[in-house]
Parts: sequence; C-alpha cells; structure tokens
Amino acid sequence: MLRACAAWFGTVFELDGGQHLSDPVAYRRDRRKDQLLQENGYLVLRYLAEDLAKELDSVLDGILRALSARRNTAAVIPMAAVRRSGA
Repeated sequence: MLRACAAWFGTVFELDGGQHLSDPVAYRRDRRKDQLLQENGYLVLRYLAEDLAKELDSVLDGILRALSARRNTAAVIPMAAVRRSGA
C-alpha cells in the first residue's frame, strides 16, 4: 500500500494491492481509517495498484477532477458561512 496526503487540498491518496479486497481484516481496517479521515474533513481517494497500471489516464483524470472539485468547494463554503452569519 502506498499512501500520500495532499494537505493543502485535504486529500489522501491510497494505492492498494489486490490482497486488500481478499483480506477482511485489512478491508475493515481501511474502512475505519477512511471513516476517521473523512470525519476530520479529508477526502479519501482509493485506487487499486492494478488500476493504476492498466488505467493510468483514467486514474489521473479522476484525481484531477476530485482535486478541482475540492478546491472549488473549499472556495465556496467559507463565503456561504459568511453570508449565513450576517457578516
């Protein structure tokens, strides 16, 4: 497994080997970790190593779309909060 964190986008990238799907303990551990990260405001993008090798363009496109959406959402949310607060 490879893990990378893009703190400036609040995004965590996980790259898993195929064994993660066949090992119930590893699968549950990853789901708990994902939940904890999400509860703390992180977006978790998880890919299989096989997909990265076979579908690199698709994986990279998905990452770019997610980061772009995350950046756009981050820019909008504070303004909405300001408007609600009446400031």
